[in-house]
Order: sequence, then C-alpha cells, then structure tokens
Amino acid sequence: MKRIGHVAAAAGLALTLLPNLAHASDDEAPVVVGRKKIFTLKTEDGQFSLGITGRLQGRWEAVYLRGDDSELTDRFLLPAARLGFEGKLRGTTEFKAQIDVGKGVVTLKDYYFDHPVGGPAWVRVGQYKKPFAREQINSSGNLQMVTRSSADKFSGSGRDIGVIVHNEYDKSPKGLEWAVGVFNGVGEAPTVTCKDATMPQSCTSSNVPHDIGPQAVARVGWNHGGIKGYSEADLEGGPLRFAVAAAYMLDFKDGKSELFEHRVGLDFIAKVCGFSAAGGAYLVDKTDTDGKFELGDQFAGFLQAGFMVTKKMEVSARGAQVPIAGGEYSHELLLGYSWYGAGHAFKWQTQAGVIHDTGSAGGTDKVLSTQAQLVF
Repeated sequence: MKRIGHVAAAAGLALTLLPNLAHASDDEAPVVVGRKKIFTLKTEDGQFSLGITGRLQGRWEAVYLRGDDSELTDRFLLPAARLGFEGKLRGTTEFKAQIDVGKGVVTLKDYYFDHPVGGPAWVRVGQYKKPFAREQINSSGNLQMVTRSSADKFSGSGRDIGVIVHNEYDKSPKGLEWAVGVFNGVGEAPTVTCKDATMPQSCTSSNVPHDIGPQAVARVGWNHGGIKGYSEADLEGGPLRFAVAAAYMLDFKDGKSELFEHRVGLDFIAKVCGFSAAGGAYLVDKTDTDGKFELGDQFAGFLQAGFMVTKKMEVSARGAQVPIAGGEYSHELLLGYSWYGAGHAFKWQTQAGVIHDTGSAGGTDKVLSTQAQLVF
C-alpha cells in the first residue's frame, strides 16, 4: 500500500500542477490538449507544455543452467512499468521525469532539466544516463532484441546524478555530437542505511553519496544521413546512414589502493535498406597508488545485426564477450525475432541462445525469453 501511495502522490502532484500550467505564461494563454507521439497539454502560445508517457514490458524468460543436475527455471517479470512526464517551460527549458514500479518498488529513473546556453550548447542538470555507451543511452524501449548485450553492464554506463554540457547528442544531430560532464560516480541505485539492523523502520534509502567520486565523462561522435542513432532496427528504411562515437570516463577512486579508473568506449550503428548493424568495445584500466598504468587487461565488446524481412518482421543476431575471474571470458550468442505492430511503440520480441564461460570451471547456459511492449 505504501508503494501505491507513492505512485498516487506523484500522479496527484502532476494533476495539481496542470491548472497552474494553464496560467503560467504572462498572457494567461489557455491550455490546448493534443496528441502526436504522446498525450500532451500545452498553452496555446506553446510556451508551456506537459507530456505524459508510459511504457510496459511483460516478459517470460527461461534458463537451463550448466551442470549435470541442472533443471529448467523460468519466470514472468515486468522489466519496465514506467510513468513519465516531459515538456517545456517558457518555450526553451526542457524537462523530464520518469519513475518505474516494474520490480515491486518505486524507483526514480530520470529527473532533469535541459536549458540552452547559447549556440548549440545546452546544460543538463539532474539524474539521467551518462553520455558514455550508445547501447545504454539508447532507451530499453528502442532495442532490437529483448535485452541489451552482456557487455552493457561492463561498460560502466547507466544513470547517475550530475551536470553535463552538450549539443543534444541523444537526438542524433546532423554531423557532430558531443557531451562532457561530471557525476557523483555512484549510479542510480539507492543504498540502505539502518540505525538498528533489528528494526526495519529505522532504515532509510538514498542515492546521495557521503562524498562525490567524482566521475568525469566525455563523448564525441559523428552522424551521417539523418540517422536515428539511438534507436535500433532500420524501421525507417532508405539509403546508408551511420553514426560513430568515442567516449572516455575517468573515475576518481579512494586513493588508498587505487587512484583512477579509466574507461574508453567506441561504438557505431549503421542502417541501410532495412539492414542494421551496431557494435561497441570497452576497455577498463586502473592506475594504482604507485602510478602504474596496466593496459588492456579488462576488455569487453559486442556486435549485433538485424534485417527487416517485411515492414513488420525482423530477424537479428548478437555476439558479445565480457571478462570474468581468472583471466577467462564469458561469450554470449543470441538469435532474435521481432514483430513491430506499431514500431517500437507496440512490439513483440523473442530471443534464444547460449552463454558460455571459458576455463575449467566454465560451462554453457541456454537462455530463452519473449517480451511484449506497449508504449504510450
């Protein structure tokens, strides 16, 4: 009931703000209701707007684990059950807020504002995805397969609280895209602190760190042909379009055993006549307190491709590699099928394959998952 109360409170707050939105501009412009991609409330002069969005993913997944005595395990889950609000303030400042209740708890995904500061430059403040890996910047609602690759988590991307200066890189501007900023370095997941471990009511959760990392992130790329660089699958069709980018992340550590952690990422996406290909490579290295820089002992990457057999059906495949303990690697090989009833807004996807770990203690897991998605 407490979780439901949180959601109700958030919805109530939005509804409370709507009357004020109607009278927010100096000329008391009336509110206009419209819908293009999302349900929108806006003033007639266009200075203020509020869009309401939602995404629901229902998934069934099964895993046959390695081992002689293993058995099939399966489950239903809601990877995403999200409600979002986005819009504009006084015609220039953009904002977005998004919460998720799909895993049984209310979590904050995004809450930020963007403000233009001259020329192509914008300043974004709040919680959002760090501008590092394309696969992670890409919404989970715009994926070509059911899940992101196993290399995604290794990349160190994801959401965090911070500030960046950018040129609307996540909208794939024509030609150059760029972003640079600084974050806490602890991610979006809250930590739980209890005054008394025997008393759950004394526990509080927060994603605000005691001290900033900090973590610096920079990304620069190039877009050609009007590509939608942060939406997988070539649903648009047409001649060759592509995007390439490089990113760097510097994580300042505690200074006891490690001074810095360096992450370098390279990624691309290309589309032509219904065919699409994407990939990424990530390198992680650490500088210890002696100043020694160890090169290349942590590497991960993935390569993915798909083809629109018809305007609504696509087949795809992906391979990925990530390091595991003992200098060994885990390899992922998946095949996928997608049916797009209304693009990414209404689709059904299935993927199946194997995850194989090298080494004497390795083995092969067989995985299967199918997912339906509705976006409004």
